[in-house]
Amino acid sequence: MTSRIPFQMIEKIREQTDIVSIIGQYVQLRKTGKNHLGLCPFHSEKTASFTVVEDKQMYYCFGCGKGGNVFKFFQDLEDIDFLEAVKKVAEIEQIPFTYKLKNSKKQQDPESFSLLKMHEKAAKLYHHLLLNTEAGTKALAYLKSRGITEELIEIFQIGFAPDARILLVEAFEKDGFSENDYLNSGLFTIREDGSKLDRFYNRIMFPICDDSGKVIAFSGRVLEDTENDAKYLNSPETKLFNKSENLYNFYLASSNVRKAKEVFLFEGFMDVIAAWFAGVHSGVASMGTSFTKNQITKLARYANNVVIAYDGDDPGQKSTQKVINELKMQTDLGIQVLILPEKLDPDEYVRKYGEKAFYEFAKHGRSSVFEFKKHYLKKDKNLVNEMEKIAYINELLKELAQVTSELEQEVYLNQIAQEFPELTLETLRRQLNLIKSEQRKQVVPLKKVKQVVKVKPVRQIVSAGEKAERILLFRIMTDRWFCEQVNNLSSFNFHVQALQKLYDSYQSFCQIYGEFIAAEFLTYLEDEKEKNLFSEIMMSTFNMETSEEEFKELFKTIQREKLKVKIYEKKNKQQAAKKIGNVDQELDLAMEIIELKKSYDSKC
Repeated sequence: MTSRIPFQMIEKIREQTDIVSIIGQYVQLRKTGKNHLGLCPFHSEKTASFTVVEDKQMYYCFGCGKGGNVFKFFQDLEDIDFLEAVKKVAEIEQIPFTYKLKNSKKQQDPESFSLLKMHEKAAKLYHHLLLNTEAGTKALAYLKSRGITEELIEIFQIGFAPDARILLVEAFEKDGFSENDYLNSGLFTIREDGSKLDRFYNRIMFPICDDSGKVIAFSGRVLEDTENDAKYLNSPETKLFNKSENLYNFYLASSNVRKAKEVFLFEGFMDVIAAWFAGVHSGVASMGTSFTKNQITKLARYANNVVIAYDGDDPGQKSTQKVINELKMQTDLGIQVLILPEKLDPDEYVRKYGEKAFYEFAKHGRSSVFEFKKHYLKKDKNLVNEMEKIAYINELLKELAQVTSELEQEVYLNQIAQEFPELTLETLRRQLNLIKSEQRKQVVPLKKVKQVVKVKPVRQIVSAGEKAERILLFRIMTDRWFCEQVNNLSSFNFHVQALQKLYDSYQSFCQIYGEFIAAEFLTYLEDEKEKNLFSEIMMSTFNMETSEEEFKELFKTIQREKLKVKIYEKKNKQQAAKKIGNVDQELDLAMEIIELKKSYDSKC
């Protein structure tokens, strides 16, 4: 696993990191005594069971059983290889990392590796054509007219696919790609006769990257809007690209989102780029009309707050309403909205009022969800008409009933009273309380609702003997006297195989490296179940005081458990002998059971 990077180098990187600081960028942690607690990023929970221990440089979730050191955290969080996790930690801590990795998961898969090569080459070719050829002149001029500078073109690797539909066909001709590669890449249209055409042509090309910055798809915008061509053409879903999981610009934005604990949601790629130009570097866009559960879950790992910055026109506001509902249903993220004036989209706002104006608006011009709803609900109402005015106020109060802060409710009630001076504050408050009461009545009792329950993994109840073996193994690893006592025993084995395997790994580690360090041992372990078991044992709340008496008692309990298992096995054999009428074997086993019971009783 670590053959390409010396173990000492890996440990040097780990030693220079603080697991609490790093995990704290992804999980909201609060200090409780020596430990730090937070909601587990690996499973759904409302009560914090995810624990990080600073002095051990380890984490463990008592809900789902995942645990390890800082490298294991990124392996679990981002589904990456161990060496990729080491590189990730080094990059976060700005530790020089000169090793070239050749065994990422996608690279281990020959098909994915080929598809990544195709996309990387296509992105470079499109980018070169835009900036350095006559074919890209018109597209480059168009982008500059939209305020996209060459610096932005470089940052986002924007390119151009010319009118000829055999550009990539010819470019890949000598690269040895298989027919399946062409078929599965999403970059080509395959005709009935087997000939190939480029899927993208006469379009400005926006590369779409995965979370590690590799190009996995494209979105192509037509150079000139026509009725016949879709404005944007996206890559189809492939082995690399899943539009329900990927987010445009997430790779570039993620570090800024982590620092600010805040993410901006935009509708279009041009909005993301314009906002970046204006200094808002934490913006992403979805690949469709709404954000999916997977995308929202990804954002919730990085951010505490979401700012929705959709277009100011009616469709944009409708989409804003939809995303607010999706976010409320799926997360506890704070939600704010940018209500852009004059029905502008962010890109148009930057071009009309300048990047500084947009940056200030993005920072100080935010509205609450209720303020947005107030604006949204009003747009179709004729408030001169009494019936429509009453309906509008009732809708507002229904929305206000959803606001949990009493302070906010009071502020908004005063605003409504000022907007409609014919109504007293007391009248509005009574109506609000009436609506709250009605909403409570409409809540269906839980027993009548068929709910999808998120079940936590069932934690196995361990026997007294296994518990004693776990404590003993913990003592061996943390107390030199216990370790020496066990080493002096001529023949001792753990009855639980998983604990014996972990003990064997511990002995091998100590023989190689001498000093035992828990976080370093986690790097040494390769089996995931073994890592989780070790993390669980090390994070257990065993009494830290040890004694010779405890050592004797643990061994007595372990021996009793072994005897109990032997008695159970002998009884099963005795029953089998009885069934086949083997009286001699049945009597022999009865005598053995009596002797085992005597030994068991003597240890009680």
